[in-house]
Amino acid sequence: MDLPAGSSCFVVFSDNAAPAEKPFNVTAKTEIHNGWEVSFPTGWGIGESPVRIARLMPWKDIPSLSAEGKAFSGTAVYRTTFNIGNIADQAKYLLDLGRVEMIAKVSLNGKEVATKWTYPYQMDITEYLQPGENRLEVAVTSTWFNRLAYDAGLPEQERKTWTINGPKEGLPLKDYGLLGPVFISRVPLKS
Repeated sequence: MDLPAGSSCFVVFSDNAAPAEKPFNVTAKTEIHNGWEVSFPTGWGIGESPVRIARLMPWKDIPSLSAEGKAFSGTAVYRTTFNIGNIADQAKYLLDLGRVEMIAKVSLNGKEVATKWTYPYQMDITEYLQPGENRLEVAVTSTWFNRLAYDAGLPEQERKTWTINGPKEGLPLKDYGLLGPVFISRVPLKS
């Protein structure tokens, strides 16, 4: 049994041997790539928020952020829209966020869908979809590593965070945020 790193699952052993289920047969897979608006909380060196980005990237790589902003740790909210034609009755729709560092809370059209904290960052969004335009919101929460590493290089009176034994000054920042790619897949239901 191969499991991706950092993932988890339940394995159930039974005396009753049942035939193995066939894997999903994805009939359509569409990437969401029409740009994102990322909202950061105030007071953490971001400057003007929300920030518009054309493609997903780690917070530390967003060109418009200051050095302090690139070291942001906490929760940032991603927003975008996508269009979907007719919703097939005999199918379910899955949202795949790709790579997320670390926790993702997903809402679609103003309704909370799920919170995921480990790979795979996938969820069934069938009941939340509407024909035409859909509004996707993903709140991504990181650990405090980047901010602690940034603060380690500041004089103590200028630091916003502290810990007993945190990262040392000069350590490279980690890739945090919604890194994607983000896809929607249509999977036909069994007949």
